[in-house]
Amino acid sequence: MTVNGRIFKKGKKEDPGNYKPVSLPSMTGKVMEKNVLAGIEKHLKHNAVIGHSQHGFMSSKSCLSNLIFFYDKVTHQDDEGNPVDIIFVDFGEAVILSLTGSYWTKSPAHN
Repeated sequence: MTVNGRIFKKGKKEDPGNYKPVSLPSMTGKVMEKNVLAGIEKHLKHNAVIGHSQHGFMSSKSCLSNLIFFYDKVTHQDDEGNPVDIIFVDFGEAVILSLTGSYWTKSPAHN
């Protein structure tokens, strides 16, 4: 059950446009939503729908845990003497960077 109401902003109280709508979900609804989310997440994990390397939108995982996982994999490969090439794509600036050895280089098309 949700309680819906209006809060007066400013202006004439007779004008409905001077109110902003608010919604206050019940505590029962919030608890039920958390339980459904936990059930869905558990199903996705246990039925291998989402792999263990998925970090986005998963509880107890974050961008930091993803970075640490990635760093561990790369350093393990490097420790074994395997070549490691990493390509970073920044869609915000449409620039492709690659890390070769200890140097950052822009791809030739973007120099």
